[in-house]
Parts: sequence; C-alpha cells; structure tokens
Amino acid sequence: VCSSDLELSDTLSRLIDLGTMVLGDDELKELYSQLGELEGSTLMRTDRAIAAWRKVLELDPADFRALAALETLYTQEGRWEECVEVLERRASALASPEDQVDVLMQIANIWAEKIGDGSAAAEVYERVLALDPSNLTASIELETLYRQRSNWMKLVELLLARIEFVSDVHERIKLFCSISEVYEQQLNDRDSAFVTLQAAFREDYSNDQVAGELERLATVAGKWNDLISDYTQVVQ
Repeated sequence: VCSSDLELSDTLSRLIDLGTMVLGDDELKELYSQLGELEGSTLMRTDRAIAAWRKVLELDPADFRALAALETLYTQEGRWEECVEVLERRASALASPEDQVDVLMQIANIWAEKIGDGSAAAEVYERVLALDPSNLTASIELETLYRQRSNWMKLVELLLARIEFVSDVHERIKLFCSISEVYEQQLNDRDSAFVTLQAAFREDYSNDQVAGELERLATVAGKWNDLISDYTQVVQ
C-alpha cells in the first residue's frame, strides 16, 4: 500500500468531517464516492469501502455507482444477504421491467444457490413472472422449487400458465400430461386429471399414448361417457 494513498484516504475523511455542516449533498456524495473507490480498489480495506458507499446511499438511495460497488464488495466477501439487499434496491430504482427482471433473476439465483433458501427464491421467481409471464427460465426454476416443496396447486397453476406461451404441440401435450399426473398422483383429483388429459388429446387425436392414459383414467374415474363423446368428435 502506497503511503500517498493512505494520506489521500485520511485527507478525504477529514474533508468529509469538516464538510458535513457546510457542503451540499452532491459534494458530500462525491467525496464519499472517492473514498469508497480508494478504500475498495486501491487500499483493499473492504469494511471501510462498504461504509463509504453506504454513506453515498444515505444521500442518494438510487446511486447506481454505489449500488454496483457494494454488490461487488459483498460478492467478494460472500455476504450474500447484504448483496441481495443491494440488488433489491437496484431493482426498485430501475424504470424498465426488462431491467428489473434481469436483477430479480440474479437475486433469485443468490437465494437458491448461495444462501440455500428455496422459499425466498420462489417468491422472487414469482415476482419475475408477474413482470414477464413468458419468462421460461423463471418458470422452469420455479417448477423445480415447487416440486421440491410439494407445492402441488401452485405447480398446476404454473404449468397451466406456461402452456399459454408454448406453441409446439408436443411440448403442450407434455405439459398437459405433467399437470394430469400431478392432479392424479399428488392431489388425488382424478376428475381434473381426466379433464386435463382431454385437453392433451384434443391437441393431437392421433397420440396413442395420451389415448391409452385417457382410457385408463376413464375406467378409474368413471368417465367413459365423456371419453366416448371425445372419440365421437374424432370420427366426425
């Protein structure tokens, strides 16, 4: 560490102390920013850098330079919950939903992978889908979390919502079949399982696998009249 850098740090700190009563917020913010940059990038004194950048946020909660610096420092230190707090501030300060989604995806990943809190991660992925219902990555990650936590009704709602944004017939059938399986095996709701498989069958009447499952469910759920009605439509 160069002695001149230490002297500069001391000088900036004294200027801040002296200027608190006489300098405007913009001038103070610039001094704290210089101090944060010096402490973090040059002197490698992380705690002092964090303290300086925190002061910047007290003066301007939406200062993107301070938010980016704190994100980097907290990431380097593995202080993940504080990193999440900073990213949440950044998301709130962004005007564009697309930009908010990018930051929220980052937050959800930290909750899931770094902190190990799947419930918190799920809540953030739900916020992503509220902003961008077609976000397939968030939907798939959320599906995994719902399955891990046996949150079956939310899983059904999630998969039904995903179908709206899927055009490929085979993918739509797979989703309908997954939903039907959840209804039957996890929720013990054979009626809903049958209705969902009917939707899959109507996507492609030639799908023998779906037809076979429908016949099995028609037998256990007493739905043969409904199935015969479907087969009649195919013939017509």
